Amino acid sequence: MASFTNANAPKRVAIIGAGVTGLLIAQGLLKNGFQVTVYERDPSLEFRDNRPVSFMIHWGFETLSELLPADLWADIHTTFCNPASRDAKEVEGIKFYNGHSGDLLFQAPPMVIKRVTRQKLRKHAAKGVDIRWSVTFDDLKVQDDGVKITFKDGSETTADFVIGADGPRSKVRQLLLGEEKSQLTKSDFVCGYTSAVLGQEKAEAILKAHPVWAMVYHSMGVLAIGAEDAVNPDDISTWIFNITRIWRGESPRQEGPDAIKTMKDITETFSEPFKSIVQGLPVDTPAFVRSLYYWRPVQWPNFDGKITIAGDAAHPMLPFRGQGLNNALDDAVKIVRALVEVSTGKAELKEAIDKYDADVVERGARAVDIAVNEGKLVQDMDRLTEMVVAKKGVGKP
Repeated sequence: MASFTNANAPKRVAIIGAGVTGLLIAQGLLKNGFQVTVYERDPSLEFRDNRPVSFMIHWGFETLSELLPADLWADIHTTFCNPASRDAKEVEGIKFYNGHSGDLLFQAPPMVIKRVTRQKLRKHAAKGVDIRWSVTFDDLKVQDDGVKITFKDGSETTADFVIGADGPRSKVRQLLLGEEKSQLTKSDFVCGYTSAVLGQEKAEAILKAHPVWAMVYHSMGVLAIGAEDAVNPDDISTWIFNITRIWRGESPRQEGPDAIKTMKDITETFSEPFKSIVQGLPVDTPAFVRSLYYWRPVQWPNFDGKITIAGDAAHPMLPFRGQGLNNALDDAVKIVRALVEVSTGKAELKEAIDKYDADVVERGARAVDIAVNEGKLVQDMDRLTEMVVAKKGVGKP
């Protein structure tokens, strides 16, 4: 725990957004003696549980041990999608398949790879955190005694330091930069997500493709598949698998049967077993289809180091190479380190936050740019080997 030798250091920290990034920052700050409150517009952790979203953690994995208290770090394996990845050991590199022939295109180098569901990781990271639910952030005002935060219901609070971790459409980012500079860019891609129990035969096929996460490239886009929840670790026929489908094109926002039909229609020409995995999905399987957006970060004003942003609020990116959460973890551990340096008198607040912001902008812009460029190549079967993922895998570029 940090020792507050700097009397002017911020002690009261407000985090806008109870997503994975905000909650992990909260844990890291609580671990170091800060007073932390998280403000979230949703009414509860369970509010978005119907969305089948999971993440891949690789180069950012070890930061969790620095952010989480010992008991939560010891139980981090409870958030993993596949019990085979429980031990922090390298697994075989992610495999990338040709969706036309079914042949292996290339394989990433071995590394520590974990797949976690958003729901499980959020619930884990929320333990012991003071979260104020059903409060929608509205405005900020820097004052002599700190930063005044106003919510849509008219309520107010004051903090010494504010972190916007409120996602891709961050209101904090908008207030710092203005609507035009903070605006998301719509990509050429659409993404469909679903998860389902697929039975013994298809479960075996998926785990044979890769024990954690397999990627399939096709001229009609990308298919990514892997375990999402090992309901009974000893019986893979009961496991829930995540199926993510990304393609270049236009599609309205879709849910349920409409989303499943769209995902099936654009996977008809895939090779086996990948085709059957999608075509066999029951029509009532929960699913959604969304356009994909990104934002290339530019420097934001931090008001003498009193306000900053992190995670998807700072660098929402396309999902190619699975870098979003890993960069968010890097943000989280670096903002905690920065505030600890201030609290112990090793750095002044503005100096520490300027340094943090500059790193997030540079690193985030690089990751966003790489993901956009990967998207330009991902459906060109003759140029796949030019992709960063083909040359370096999913490691930190």
